[in-house]
Amino acid sequence: MKKIVIPKDFNGPPRSANGGIAAGFLAKKIGGVVTVRLFSPPPLATPIEVISTSKGREAHFNGDIIMTAEPGFLDLEPPRIDRKQAEAATAPFVGHSAVTCFVCGPDRDSGLHLLPGSVEGKPVHATTWTPSSSTLGSDGFVLEEIVWGALDCPAAIMFTRLFPDEDFFAALVTITAQIVKPLEVGETYTVVAWPRGREDRKLYAGTALMDSAGYVNALSDQVCLSMPAEWGGAG
Repeated sequence: MKKIVIPKDFNGPPRSANGGIAAGFLAKKIGGVVTVRLFSPPPLATPIEVISTSKGREAHFNGDIIMTAEPGFLDLEPPRIDRKQAEAATAPFVGHSAVTCFVCGPDRDSGLHLLPGSVEGKPVHATTWTPSSSTLGSDGFVLEEIVWGALDCPAAIMFTRLFPDEDFFAALVTITAQIVKPLEVGETYTVVAWPRGREDRKLYAGTALMDSAGYVNALSDQVCLSMPAEWGGAG
């Protein structure tokens, strides 16, 4: 049995970890294309027990399974968005309750501040991201768990913009992702999110991180669940 501890700075809602980052911590113990399912908010700054299973890994906290990870499959082709379109689409923060989220929260002094906006003429949301030195891992590339976080939140922000008349928090419940090529600090990447359908409270999306040449460095297929806005813990 091993343990992971998600640093307190990597929050989504104030008192729990960002879902994508938490998924990344567990996924990197498997590698390749991984599907992570989240059953409850992962805790911050607290040891989480990780157990190997016949399928992959289980993360346990206080006797409950909070996440599972297993090898997955991806068959997605992200929309092609160039850098200028992504820069023009970047939008001010609106309508999302986790204002201190490490990935997308506008009230963070430090964080990724990924706030995609709609791309003119396309059913796509996009922005750009230049990872700073604070995201650097020991291998010389951006930490895998932070890349997973960067894949997560753009979809949640997109859904709040697509359904502005609905007051909800888009909580990540399933993400299948792959880091195809490690990301480098100081390079600027295009961040793309696109809707893939909706079934009542279930919201489906794809997200991708692409370099200046259009190469897909990271890709995800995910399911979010609309929750009451208070669930995001604003304030």
